[in-house]
Amino acid sequence: MLEDREYMRRRPGRDDDGNARSGRTCLLALIVINVAVWLLFGQNASLCLDPAAVRNGDVLRIVTAVFMHEGFFHLLFNMYALYFFGMIIAPTLGARRLLSLFLFSGVAGNVLWLAANWNTPALLLGASGAVMGVIMTAALLAPDVEILILFIPFPLKLRTAALVFAGIDIFMFITGDQTGVAYLAHIGGFLAGYLFSVLFLRNEIRWNPLSFLSGRSGGSSNGFRFRQDYPFRPKEDEGGAKKESPGRGPVTQRELDFLLDKISREGINSLSEEEMERLRQARTQMRGGQ
Repeated sequence: MLEDREYMRRRPGRDDDGNARSGRTCLLALIVINVAVWLLFGQNASLCLDPAAVRNGDVLRIVTAVFMHEGFFHLLFNMYALYFFGMIIAPTLGARRLLSLFLFSGVAGNVLWLAANWNTPALLLGASGAVMGVIMTAALLAPDVEILILFIPFPLKLRTAALVFAGIDIFMFITGDQTGVAYLAHIGGFLAGYLFSVLFLRNEIRWNPLSFLSGRSGGSSNGFRFRQDYPFRPKEDEGGAKKESPGRGPVTQRELDFLLDKISREGINSLSEEEMERLRQARTQMRGGQ
C-alpha cells in the first residue's frame, strides 16, 4: 500500500503557482484591452491595417489592427474564443509567453495578409489571427482535450478542432470567398502558433501535425523530442515476452508523481483513459485496497 506521504497530498503545483496565475491574469487583461479599445475607438480607420498607410511608413498599424474590431459580434466571438482556448494553455505558458504568442500570431497573420494585399485599398482589423495562433498552440499542447463547438452536436478533440478550423479557412481562401473575412490572416495565425510552439514550447508539445514529414508517427519531429502521453507501459524482453513495468501492478511513487505533475500542468482532463485508471488504482491503494 502507498503511504500517505507529503507528495501524495494536494500540493501547489504549476497550476497554482505564480506562473499559472500570471498566465490567467494576462489572458483576462488581453480581453479587457480589446474590449476597451473597441469602446474607446470603435472602427477608427487610423488604427486599422491600411496597406497605403504602411507603404507611407506607418508600420505600427500592423500591431494596432490586432486590437481593433468591426462590431460587437466580431469582438464577442473573438474574445470568447480567446478565453475558451486561452484558459487551456495560460497556466502552462504564463504571462510572458502567452502575450508573446498572442502578439506574434496576430502580427504574423497581419503581415501575411498585407503581403497579399500590398497594392489594394482594403482594410484589415481584428484579433482573429492572434486567436488562431492560440487555438493551434492549445491543440499542440493539449490535443486530447475534448470540447463542444457551436452547431456541432458531439465533442471534438482539440487536435481535430484545430484541423477543422484551419481546413475551413484554407478552403474559403482558395475558393475566393467574398464575405469580407480575412482568411489569409487566420491562416497566418495558425502557422505562427505552430512556429511559436516549436521554437519556444518544444518541451510542452504533445502532438505535432507535421510529424509525418520526419517519417515518424510521433515522439519527435524536425529534430525536437515531444512528450509521450504515458511512459509507463509493458516492455518486451529479447524473446518478445512482456515484462511487468510500472504501468502494471501496484502504482509506484514515481508513476504517481508523473500523474500528479501532469494534472498540475494541464488539468485532470488531459489524462488518458489508461492514466485515469492508474490514478483510480492509486487512490484504492492509499485507502488500503491493496
